[in-house]
Amino acid sequence: MVAGGKWVVFCQCGDAPMASPEWDEARCFQCGAIYYNLQWPQERSAIEEALIARSEAGLRTWLPGETVSDLWQQNKEHGVPERLGR
Repeated sequence: MVAGGKWVVFCQCGDAPMASPEWDEARCFQCGAIYYNLQWPQERSAIEEALIARSEAGLRTWLPGETVSDLWQQNKEHGVPERLGR
């Protein structure tokens, strides 16, 4: 999931610690849980491209099940210009 422009995982305690493909782990500061070998969406780069086109980090949200096409459609509906090369 992406929330506020950051990849996060859902922790068993209810928190949502930040994750990164470079780290391939997430650490929950609420309960101390550590998550390894995270599952990243196959279209991660395309998801990030669609979200980066949005001007505000608070609008950079992706939920599992949303397609890249869904994200670009949302962008279009909110007046976010398509990036060159798309």
